[in-house]
Amino acid sequence: MSGATVHLAVLGCGAIARRHARTIRRVAPALRLSFASRDPARADAYARRFGGAALASYDAALSSPDVDAVLVLTPPAHHADLALRALEAGKHVVVEKPAFPALGDFDAVRRAAAAARRRVLVAENYRYKPVTRLLRRLLAEGAVGTPLVVEVNALKLQRATGWRADPALVGGGALMEGGIHWVDFMCALGLEPVEVVG
Repeated sequence: MSGATVHLAVLGCGAIARRHARTIRRVAPALRLSFASRDPARADAYARRFGGAALASYDAALSSPDVDAVLVLTPPAHHADLALRALEAGKHVVVEKPAFPALGDFDAVRRAAAAARRRVLVAENYRYKPVTRLLRRLLAEGAVGTPLVVEVNALKLQRATGWRADPALVGGGALMEGGIHWVDFMCALGLEPVEVVG
């Protein structure tokens, strides 16, 4: 891919796809984008709105030799399957948080990525916040000694609608949907959570 423009296929055309597409267009306007959805008309609308191509289905995106990477923005229950299929097809994968509802899915995806010699990235924005880098550095320097307890209290009112109201698609309720940010934040600090309650 050296010297070539990366072709990223967005799998899923919901609200988070709009956010990602706007950001991509702002920071990497030359990136080739394609959109795939369970609803082809929706993929077509996203392609017109954000510039790019509409693909007929997720299968079309995964089987296209022209696609270098996929951005998985479907409900979490489908993340592992799409990630594994993308890796098998030789694509790099970016998967929206929460990445996978089942712990075993992480191992399966890790093995598949190693076998395919491709990368998998979780789109977890808290990991990239400046405060995360600062706190990680301070903890590594011993600025506060050895942490014994870290408690995060986060309160957010977010009504579950659409697929987010279906426990089978979400894979864990509020802890997986919003609380996962804070779990990942603590892990990003170099700490290993012992217990998480939500």
